[in-house]
Amino acid sequence: FCKFSMLSDQLQVKAGDQYDEKVLNAALHFNRESTDIASLYMDQGHLLFSVDVVKTVNDGTIDLTLKLFEGPVFTVSEILVSGNTSYPAKKVLKKIECKSGEAFSRSKLNRSVEKIGSLGAFDPEQVVVDPKPNLETNEVDILFEVKEI
Repeated sequence: FCKFSMLSDQLQVKAGDQYDEKVLNAALHFNRESTDIASLYMDQGHLLFSVDVVKTVNDGTIDLTLKLFEGPVFTVSEILVSGNTSYPAKKVLKKIECKSGEAFSRSKLNRSVEKIGSLGAFDPEQVVVDPKPNLETNEVDILFEVKEI
């Protein structure tokens, strides 16, 4: 899916740089700006994407080998909302950017959580997304759990 040069740019680690595990992890997994390598893959439907880092120490240097597992592309099947007792689910669903039939996208889920939290009807800290993948069909149901204020 991604070209080496694109991954290298996202990684922001160059030969000769001082090794910083925090910088590496932010470049690989779940940074707030969604510019990490996991986001690149998850925004293209690769819900099960993972990366293993193999570190080899040689004479004061560290060689890094990244083993990427893309996994299959998942399609959004059903989108559900729970925890809303008085606020209509239909209004919540309008704020959700991902749609049935589209490829899974982590960035869309994150933006949807922000939009739901800004409605003023729910505790923004209590909006939780629970993807439920079906490994046989490569489809994912997405549950948005909310807590009304």
